[in-house]
Amino acid sequence: MSDRTYNRTFWLYAGLSLGLTCLYSLVLLPVFIRLCSDVIWLDTILPDFIEVLYTLTEILLFCVEYAFVIWAVLHRGGAGSKRFWIFTYPVILLKYILNVLFTFIATGFPALEDLPGEIWDGMIPAVLEVLQFTVVFAVAWAVLDRYRRNTERLKASLRKMRATGAVGIPDPPFPVPYRKIWDFSNPVLLSSFCAALLLSAVRIVSRLIYDFSGVLAPSLGEAGVTQILWAAAYYLFDIALCILAYLLILFLILKLTIPNAKKNSVKNPEQPTKEDDSGS
Repeated sequence: MSDRTYNRTFWLYAGLSLGLTCLYSLVLLPVFIRLCSDVIWLDTILPDFIEVLYTLTEILLFCVEYAFVIWAVLHRGGAGSKRFWIFTYPVILLKYILNVLFTFIATGFPALEDLPGEIWDGMIPAVLEVLQFTVVFAVAWAVLDRYRRNTERLKASLRKMRATGAVGIPDPPFPVPYRKIWDFSNPVLLSSFCAALLLSAVRIVSRLIYDFSGVLAPSLGEAGVTQILWAAAYYLFDIALCILAYLLILFLILKLTIPNAKKNSVKNPEQPTKEDDSGS
């Protein structure tokens, strides 16, 4: 993979991640807060519609972050992909800084003595999301770097065999395109599934904490069938999200890799160019 392709992909990632962050924090979330604070719109379907839009936008942002970082680690290794993962951290913080700011604008700024506590409460999710992304990146680094090392050893053995006259021995296959969608011996699929599983698990745990920490628990006995069905639908969506996010991450990685494969036959990391060695 050439430096030009790598740089172009990074700027594509930067534009997508910042664009989705601004759409989420500067457009959809402020509109949702405004609608919920206006009695004229509160009981209409519009707030629910906007909530769905900003939830889907945030999920898409997660998938874009995970897919591009896994792609970068696959081609350049953990150290060689630092431009991608270092850029992601300020984007995460920017999202929550804007969230806090526009929440204050929509609902009013707190008293000066309460301001630090309100800011901290608003930034706790940012800390958790930073940890979540760090886990995804660490798993991808561990899984894909192990693949790179193992494949390099295999390639070295194949070169020795060919030097002795052996023929018809194919190179080990590159992980993309995928041969089986659920083959977790493929390091890209394993990294992507771990990312999607973590995304789904965090949402489910957050929802459980919210529902049973006193916010919803006192009214559970009074909940009607409709409320229970809505709650069940939210949990089912969070469970299905694991599969949907997994497929979306794989799709994005495939779309990033295939055009380059058609041009350069997607050079394997175990056949390193000078630029690839820097990421191993």
